[in-house]
Amino acid sequence: MKSRPASITLRPPVNHYSPPKEIGRQEFSRVSVPANILMYNTIGILTGGGDAPGLNAVIRAVVTTATGQYGLKVIGIEDGFEGLLGETQTRVLTAADVRGLLPRGGTILGTRNRGRFVERNAEGVTTKPQAVYDEAVANLHRKGIDALIVLAAKGRWQ
Repeated sequence: MKSRPASITLRPPVNHYSPPKEIGRQEFSRVSVPANILMYNTIGILTGGGDAPGLNAVIRAVVTTATGQYGLKVIGIEDGFEGLLGETQTRVLTAADVRGLLPRGGTILGTRNRGRFVERNAEGVTTKPQAVYDEAVANLHRKGIDALIVLAAKGRWQ
């Protein structure tokens, strides 16, 4: 029978924010980061690949933290990376939009396993059409998205 530890030491949360040299090394909490230091005003979030439990919980955490603690605008991109092509499939996400998501499975943004970012010819050789990537990047800029959070398995990055 395993013995339990006599006491458990809890560590304070890790703050990965490193202030610029001119500000100094004083203690910073995530909430007290000066607004003029934030590099982003708008972030995008999408889910790619297969559906998986916990995606809605992560979407909720990103939206509530980004909007509530940092005052950022969050744009949800629907249908995975495909939502960045053509007439984009996006919507602004607020804390009200993600309220009650924890018990719900799947993803409110939708996801896709296949799309136009990889083409396969008859011999099975895959290519990545540059025009598709250029269109997606152009649409990110057009929507004013400064950073993109992608919730996907390793296969989506290949």
